[in-house]
Parts: sequence; structure tokens; C-alpha cells
Amino acid sequence: CFRKPWSPLHGDTNVLSQIVACVDRHAERQLADPTFAAKDPSTWNPGWFGFGPLGDSVRILFPELVPYLTPERRKAWAGLFASSVQYLRTHRREYTNQSMIIDMNLYRSNRALELLDPEQALDEKAALEYLYEAVGLSPWLGPDDATGNRTCPVGRDYRQLTALGLGQSSAVGIGG
Repeated sequence: CFRKPWSPLHGDTNVLSQIVACVDRHAERQLADPTFAAKDPSTWNPGWFGFGPLGDSVRILFPELVPYLTPERRKAWAGLFASSVQYLRTHRREYTNQSMIIDMNLYRSNRALELLDPEQALDEKAALEYLYEAVGLSPWLGPDDATGNRTCPVGRDYRQLTALGLGQSSAVGIGG
């Protein structure tokens, strides 16, 4: 709405101030408690989202947010989104819908991180691979372990979607 001329919030810098305050607050909480990404009480099922939706806000309004980004704030925000990427990479789920949600938010967090500190971000190809796995375009290789290696809990040929476009968890109950 900030960029839409028809919106009453068009160009309202209070919107930017609110986003800055929200990201600051989340960055402070994540720094104080490294498990915050997985248990933020204001987020329904936070283990699926990390800080992906917040990352999208930063990505979408990044040009307008640049004036607010002191080196200290940029570092804190990058740390926030880096923690989200790391958490989501290591907590991917086998169920198709959960995998799609988690991997989409991993990607969103990474896109914000890419703008804030490209050195910490996954390269685009690596970030997209999680999405490709989630939608069945590539075999789903599971969560990463602590060293960044894929765990392959269901093997190296598991696809999240069947040839009929059904989630594997749905396909299990068919005909039986």
C-alpha cells in the first residue's frame, strides 16, 4: 500500500518507521534468544515461517528503507535473516505443504539477507533448489545437518509430488 497512489498509506513514512521498529524488535529478540525464530508467540506455527514474511517486507521496500540502515542496523537485520535461513534449512519437513511453506520462507529470508549482506546469503541457485525440491521439480533431499550437508532421510529419489500432482503424504492413503 505504501507505493499505491490509491492507498491512504501511499508515501506515509510512518509505514517505514513501523517496519523498521518491527525488524529492530525481532532482531533484538533473536539476538537475546537464538531460538526465537522457532517460537515467536506472535506467529502461528513459527517453525514454518522463521522471519520470511518480515523478509518480504524488507525486500519489497528496500529502496525506501536504505536511509534507515545504519551499519549497526544493517548488521543486526542481516543476523536476523541469516538465523532464519539457517533455522529453516535445518528444520525442513517431509510433508508436502509444510515443505512448501518452510522453503518459501527460507527463500524470502534469504532474499532479504541478500540485500543486507550478500556474503552471508545463499547464492540464488542454491536458494531456489530448496523451492524446486518442495514442489517436486527436484528430488527432496531433506533438511541440512549442522555442517550444511543434506540428510536425505527418505533417500535421494523422493519427490514431494507424484506424477498425478498429489503430495506424497496424500498418495500414501490412496486405494488403501
